[in-house]
Amino acid sequence: MSLSLPKKWMTAGVVLAGLVAIACSNQVGSSGLNSPLNSPSETTFVADTGPGPVPIIEPDVLYQAELDGARFETSGWRTDFSRHTVAFRDIQSGGVGRDGIPPLDRPQFESISEAAPVMNDLEPVVTIKVNGEARAYPLAILTWHEVIDDVVGGERSS
Repeated sequence: MSLSLPKKWMTAGVVLAGLVAIACSNQVGSSGLNSPLNSPSETTFVADTGPGPVPIIEPDVLYQAELDGARFETSGWRTDFSRHTVAFRDIQSGGVGRDGIPPLDRPQFESISEAAPVMNDLEPVVTIKVNGEARAYPLAILTWHEVIDDVVGGERSS
């Protein structure tokens, strides 16, 4: 694939891709919340969210009845729904369910000249360069798929 994008656009794309990766990361290594199962004291619940302890909302013992009538799907979530500050009736589904957007598993690439009939010069793309190999992913495609499993510069992206 031949890329002749200006260096500033390539740099901006790499920075954008990095920010997206950080925002979407699963916080590996984060201690998360202390739970009753691993807390040394039953009365001290604090979130590991930054400097200083932050009190956690006390469990709502009647949450299950409200959750059963909620307008959103909870299957697959590993969340303590008993601790909430928003009424479940006020939460609406944001669109497709979990895993409802398929990833691109084996993306096909075209040269800039081959893509010209369907993309204009100002079409936004996310770019990445690993070990001297570069890719450009059009935002129009990322909007629909959100995840691309690819190998760039010998490194797997997933």
